[in-house]
Amino acid sequence: MIEVNSQTGDEHWVGLMSVYVDDIMIAADREVAQAAIGSIEKTWAISEVEWASEKPLRYCGFEILADEGGDGFHVSQRMYEQELVTRWNITESLAFPAFK
Repeated sequence: MIEVNSQTGDEHWVGLMSVYVDDIMIAADREVAQAAIGSIEKTWAISEVEWASEKPLRYCGFEILADEGGDGFHVSQRMYEQELVTRWNITESLAFPAFK
């Protein structure tokens, strides 16, 4: 996410946003995150916001794990994907990419 000074046109990074299916993760100061959430709510209905700083990260829609090298994070929804596979009794798969 980039903030633009309306008077000077200067730009600087203020956060990151990741979208996966119907989950959005925002990594930014609370004020910036709330502004982004407000903008999203103007277009789409959203569920209650979960703040990672207020609960263990495993409770968020995203699974956030420290990178093995210690210099970043691995973000996934592996548990959600497994829930879908189990719920719909999926027993087959295709190699990716699967062009037909």
